[in-house]
Amino acid sequence: MIDNAAGSTDQLKVVYSFFGPPGTGKGTVAREAVRTLGFSMVSTGEMLRAEVASGSDLGLFIQQTVSRGGLVSDDIVAKIVFNALSNSVGSVFILDGYPRNESQAEDFLNEFSKKFPSVVFKVVYFSLSSDEIRRRLSARLICQNKRCQQTYSQLIHHLRREGFCDACDSALMRRSDDAGDIVLERLGEYEKHANGVLDVYLRRGVEICELDLFGKSESAVFSQFVSQCGI
Repeated sequence: MIDNAAGSTDQLKVVYSFFGPPGTGKGTVAREAVRTLGFSMVSTGEMLRAEVASGSDLGLFIQQTVSRGGLVSDDIVAKIVFNALSNSVGSVFILDGYPRNESQAEDFLNEFSKKFPSVVFKVVYFSLSSDEIRRRLSARLICQNKRCQQTYSQLIHHLRREGFCDACDSALMRRSDDAGDIVLERLGEYEKHANGVLDVYLRRGVEICELDLFGKSESAVFSQFVSQCGI
């Protein structure tokens, strides 16, 4: 899904990659930046889920891959990302959860430097323990309305109507990939590549801003992003 502030026509100047384990609130912070700061964003996960919902052959393949805890091919994701960047109408863009592995990071940086030589690229690293991530994901709910997709936590949110979205009143659901065994696979996949991705960025001289999320509310994490990451 691509979001951008209405009416923004500034030339692209900065791209942030939000990097970290699943369940750390990357999408929540990104959507708040779109809403309050006028940033644009692309969530590869939401775009892939939209393809699944379309019922296409590609969508079926993506669904089978994700249901096993796997990741969609680098070529498919890269095409989505660079199409979004090329069509950006804002000055600041957030990549939510991309690149995910060393190969993606290397390929992205090489292609990015050729396509956008005057645009600054920064990484925002969302840091949280695996135990806390499992606790959060076990309590996560998401709005079924594809135009909304608001997320809630049973740990902290008190809904006006139990089981329904406060924003649009649609029914809430659990994501299939938040199930226990799949969460463990997703965390394992992330941990397998995390240090390698960060090493790529360090070697290539990319600026990394680390956010420590433990014990912080969503609003506190967003404030931390604004104050620490060169906004």
